Order: sequence, then structure tokens, then C-alpha cells
Amino acid sequence: MGHEYVGFVEEVGSEVTSVRSGQFVVGSFATSDNVCANCRNGFQSSCVNREFMSSCQADDVRIPNAQGTLVATCLS
Repeated sequence: MGHEYVGFVEEVGSEVTSVRSGQFVVGSFATSDNVCANCRNGFQSSCVNREFMSSCQADDVRIPNAQGTLVATCLS
């Protein structure tokens, strides 16, 4: 806790179906694909495809593994 980022989704790639443009989302400093064995067993912070986020204080940020990382806070 404490390294999360929040913001509105501006656009999504073709493989991202868990969030859509316009939604307010929160993400973790360690991205996760949510499909590897570690993620499926509840250890997303140990994802074999994780990437660590930095510089999330920018106006725009590209989120790797967005499908498994971003969580919408409400539907819009």
C-alpha cells in the first residue's frame, strides 16, 4: 500500500477487456498479468511477467499488463 496510482482510462489496447475508456481505475506499482501460475494462486505481486511502475506522477502513463493490473472503482 502506498505506491498505487489512480486515474481515468483514456484508451485501451485490443487485448484489454477488463476496463474501458472513461473508467476511473486504480493500479499497483507491480503489474501482474493475472493468468500465470503465481497470479492464479493469489500471488499477483510475484507474477512471472510483472513490471514495476515508476514515474506515475506524469499526465499520461502506459500500464503494462493492464488487463490484470487495473481495477475499475465504478462503472461509467
